[in-house]
Amino acid sequence: MASFYQSRLAAGRAVNQRRAPATVASSRSQFGGVLLLLSVLLLLTSLGYLLYQERRMVQQLHEELRYDRDSHVRDLVQHATDWRLMSSSSIAAFQKAERQAMAYGIETASITEAAATLPSPQSVPADATIQIRRAARGASSVEVEFQVLSSAGTTITGLEYQSFHFESPDAAPLHYLVTSENSLSAEQVVALVLDCSDSMKGEKLVSATRAAKELVSNLPTAARVGLLTFGNDVQRMTPWTTDREVLREALGQLQTSGRTALFRALDVATSELGRRTGRRHLILCTDGKDTVGGISEAEVIRRCQADGITLHTVGIEGGDVDLELLQRLSQTTNGKAQTAENPVAIIQQLTRLTAELSEPVYRGIVLDPERRLTELRLQVGGDGGPEAAITISDSLP
Repeated sequence: MASFYQSRLAAGRAVNQRRAPATVASSRSQFGGVLLLLSVLLLLTSLGYLLYQERRMVQQLHEELRYDRDSHVRDLVQHATDWRLMSSSSIAAFQKAERQAMAYGIETASITEAAATLPSPQSVPADATIQIRRAARGASSVEVEFQVLSSAGTTITGLEYQSFHFESPDAAPLHYLVTSENSLSAEQVVALVLDCSDSMKGEKLVSATRAAKELVSNLPTAARVGLLTFGNDVQRMTPWTTDREVLREALGQLQTSGRTALFRALDVATSELGRRTGRRHLILCTDGKDTVGGISEAEVIRRCQADGITLHTVGIEGGDVDLELLQRLSQTTNGKAQTAENPVAIIQQLTRLTAELSEPVYRGIVLDPERRLTELRLQVGGDGGPEAAITISDSLP
């Protein structure tokens, strides 16, 4: 009997041994199926989330684009008010922007209606001319100072912003503003540098002194003036001042002495002007050439261009004056070079300079943050009005 039970037990063990691998395999198969299902669900969930995020990003981008377009159109309308872009090309740009806005379904104020309310250019005489006084580059803009002259040579004043139209050679839209003022007179600082060497004795010095007194008396009252003289060396006759009486008194005490320290005088004048604020002018009056030495011509020009100093010269004939040098100094710094044939002409030439520093001018500011502009065209008075080509220099006096 014992052997019977033992045999049955052994048989049961054998059956269990055969079933165990199949059970393990079945459990593993079920667990793998669950993992696969979870992976598929996770993948579908991730894909759905990514699609949702992409849809949100597309919607957000679409809204941003719509906002940018709407903002751009509003900016154009604002420019019509703030920058006074009144030219026909600007109005056409506004209308094009409006059509683009409508194509995108952007609701905004009608640019065409805004443009239609803009004033028309004021007419000017057909024989009027434009005289460009200054055209130079600033940090992010181009500044143009100009006058509109009648056939008789008188300045035409009172023109409003809509009468001016600036255009670039490539016809790209420009942003600009035009104002009327007295040549930035409120911001002017003038260094008056007079030759008091021995060659200026007598009538030359008398005439130069008289001319200088008239000059300082006729300059804008806010202009700050410093008087320097040179002979053997450089003398600072006055501080920088708006007090015309101080200047006239100093001019009455001038005396001649020795040689011609012209470049030393230019050294002192450009150094001091470079530290002053406002429009900087240096007026040099001499009848000779340098006999002492000092900084070079190139250094004088470099300083003037770097610090925005306009160097005006009056060369008095009858001595050994280097008129070609004076011409180069003025031309390279946007200044005026004039020649006085005799002592009386000194007064005329300095008086003319005074008028140019104080008479009314128009001042245009053309935005150029990329510094791409080298030439401009200016028209005044609308179609058929006078035009002028403008070449832009690299420094701003």
